[in-house]
Amino acid sequence: MGRPPSPLKIRFVPLDSIERFAGNAKRHDIGGIVESIKRYGFRDPPAFDAQLNAVVEGNGRVEALLLMRDSGEQPPRGLRVSKKGDWLVPVLHGVDAASAKEAKAYLVDHNNLTVLGGDADVGDVLRMWDEDGLTDLLRDLAQDGALPVTLDGDDLDALLNPAPTKNSKDAAPKLDGLLYSVVVTCKDEQHQTALLAKLREEGLVCKPLIS
Repeated sequence: MGRPPSPLKIRFVPLDSIERFAGNAKRHDIGGIVESIKRYGFRDPPAFDAQLNAVVEGNGRVEALLLMRDSGEQPPRGLRVSKKGDWLVPVLHGVDAASAKEAKAYLVDHNNLTVLGGDADVGDVLRMWDEDGLTDLLRDLAQDGALPVTLDGDDLDALLNPAPTKNSKDAAPKLDGLLYSVVVTCKDEQHQTALLAKLREEGLVCKPLIS
């Protein structure tokens, strides 16, 4: 018999030492999370997974805490403070995934299951994600047959293999196997939005970038 999984434990970890998963494509309302933490306290610990060596759930909550601390807020209820003044965050450890791919699949399913139910459909689910980031994540999982259980075959096929449209070239233009792109610096968010709309009307494939 294999070694049984370690029991679930809460450990208080310095905020700056918490590794967020770089491949997380979930969108977050950081301002809303901050207000929730300030009102109700920090009651939903992030979960660390050893297969990713990072937080597999709670990336947005960690980002919200960083913003609060760096903005001069007081530590919310639910955290501890070290003698040096570091914010110590309760983080779940244990019950790690069987592999890194399984941990990524869990990340997708864990988020999707908070929405599914009632009249929610795949469109509601996909609006939670950066579509390009989610597509890359699902393609990675598809190679090992570790796709999530919260999206059925038709949903996945539509996301991973979008149907051609009449008004777009469906892919960035390529020549001799190379991809040619142009990066334009906009004056502000309004200028960026207007320029994206204009380029897409011309059938060009483009996406916003904020750095």
